[in-house]
Amino acid sequence: MIDTRVSSTEDNLGKLPEYLFRQPSGIYRYRRRVPDALKGQTVDCVKFPANEWLRSLGTRDPIEGRAKHAALGAQLDSQITEAELILSGPAGLAEAARVREDRLAREAFEAKRQERRLARAPLRAALKERLHQSTAELTPEVAAMVDVIREAKEARAEDVMAATVAVRADTEGVAGKTLGDAIALYTERRVANKKGSTQKSNGTAFAFLIAVLGEGARLPRITRDDARKALAMLHKQPAAHWAGRGLSIYERASLAETNGLPCLSTKTIRDSYLSFWGALFRYAVQEDWTTRNVFDGLTVEVAGRKTDRRLPYEDSELVKLFGAEPWTPPTPLQDKLAIRYWGPIIALYHGLRRGEIAQLDASKFQVQNDVMMFEVTGDLKTGNAERKLALHPELIRLGLFAFAQRRASQGLLFEGQAADNRGIWGDAFGDWFGRYRKQLGIGQRGQGLHALRHNFEDALREAELHQTAIGQYLGGRSAVDQVGANYGAGDSARRLFEAISKVRYPMLSFEPAKPA
Repeated sequence: MIDTRVSSTEDNLGKLPEYLFRQPSGIYRYRRRVPDALKGQTVDCVKFPANEWLRSLGTRDPIEGRAKHAALGAQLDSQITEAELILSGPAGLAEAARVREDRLAREAFEAKRQERRLARAPLRAALKERLHQSTAELTPEVAAMVDVIREAKEARAEDVMAATVAVRADTEGVAGKTLGDAIALYTERRVANKKGSTQKSNGTAFAFLIAVLGEGARLPRITRDDARKALAMLHKQPAAHWAGRGLSIYERASLAETNGLPCLSTKTIRDSYLSFWGALFRYAVQEDWTTRNVFDGLTVEVAGRKTDRRLPYEDSELVKLFGAEPWTPPTPLQDKLAIRYWGPIIALYHGLRRGEIAQLDASKFQVQNDVMMFEVTGDLKTGNAERKLALHPELIRLGLFAFAQRRASQGLLFEGQAADNRGIWGDAFGDWFGRYRKQLGIGQRGQGLHALRHNFEDALREAELHQTAIGQYLGGRSAVDQVGANYGAGDSARRLFEAISKVRYPMLSFEPAKPA
């Protein structure tokens, strides 16, 4: 049963600070989780617990309990900072040594203070007895000393009250949110309604931030230097997700440095980490949890692995790719493997992403005003990706519209497609294509099915449609009122067909595949 009795002094002091708890016996104790990266580790002769620090402060006095809590907290803060700097690599050793010197100096000072305090213990006990006596019972000299002490205690109580009120006002002004609290609330309010892949990406980015700064870090105390510290550690992480799996971020950084592994690309850092961290702190500022977005304007300042520009396939590579099976000779179409034949051709002639291809609905291939149309719908990357398109004449000639009519009652155009456990469509199809192009010996590192979308963009350039209103619409890149406001009408369908017909690849020649 939790002790609900609160002394008047404790009531005046307000809410207990973080990590300080009052046991049913009335004795205060300190309880704090160990950062995940340090659990069970021994760093420079400091052994960290497997889960948490749990220590009795040996007092029922609220003022003394807070004082001991503050001293112990400062000591542990220093040990955590020192250990993280040591694990961060050679660059952190000098700073860790400085932190250690400061900690040892404070501990030495505290030890001497306690020694002097113990030496005065008998005199303190006698003085406490006299403080409870009436001054009329004491000699004038002792009575005067007691008066001074009582006045000082009253003044101290007033100072404590004033400081407490100021601290509480400041805390209430920023809602007292820790980084862990802010992430939990932001995820619940802004991320939980997004698709699974977005939730996972946010979770990965936030878990890394917690590993660097600590779940209990107070938002108002997180500085620009803290933000740079997180960014610097991010640049040391190996790019391969399997490298150092199960290790802490500091161990993974050391592994990458020792083995010369490629580190995260600047694009990954910018798009998959910094963007999420910045969004979190923008929300925190809006909610008055902190006054500043420490990630605002922060760029990839530490040199990481350069991100190669995503290139399309060369003309010779396209010829080699589509000159192999299942396109040459055309393989009879079987529903379970049909996506392997049609998917890359759709990506090439329409610029669809793999997830868009996997979600194509056969029933949405229809004729409108003598134009064969189809719709791109489902769980898409952006709202602009949902669009209605005129089918490319080459795909009509090869029999895609006839294939869709045959499967109209089956729902999905391609049999066997489904979202994975992360809510992502088309991963298996994309992985197959990546393996296949490697077998053929075409493409470069990082090129996959998405590179065909870049070929599509180049074809739009050749047709003088790139970054035009209708060109942007065809690629699903931005809302285009000129087309989208009335698509489905005869003129719009005809304009879409005329535009997509300009996308050509003169180096390629396909033969229609025979139905299975």
